[in-house]
Amino acid sequence: MKNSRVDKAAKTVTVQTDHFSDWAMYALFWLNSDVKDLKIGEATRLQVLSMMNEPGAPIGEHPEIAITAAKVLENPNNVKNWKKTGEGTIQASGLKAVYKAPDFLKFEESAAVSVEIHNWVPAELRPDRGTRY
Repeated sequence: MKNSRVDKAAKTVTVQTDHFSDWAMYALFWLNSDVKDLKIGEATRLQVLSMMNEPGAPIGEHPEIAITAAKVLENPNNVKNWKKTGEGTIQASGLKAVYKAPDFLKFEESAAVSVEIHNWVPAELRPDRGTRY
């Protein structure tokens, strides 16, 4: 919400709207793989998807709502610090990464890949809210 106010002491967010709605503050991000089931020794490309429009790009008849269909993050400043735990390798390059499964697995072994999302909401849309969004 462009004209929202955050009161950290009261732990409230205040917004003004012209209709009754349920509100929640969130951004939904997930890693997308081009392979559903990865086998031993195979690789998959990974990219970050989001359920949000670019911040400040309203849609529909209510301009305060900026949620739309899933889309790939396109700003390389938003995606940082690709990491992997467990076996296999990861090669990251900005917005995308490639995970390669190991050539053999130990019983009940698993791996996980994570990435950090930074500066999703531009500074002009988050006055007095700090820098991590």
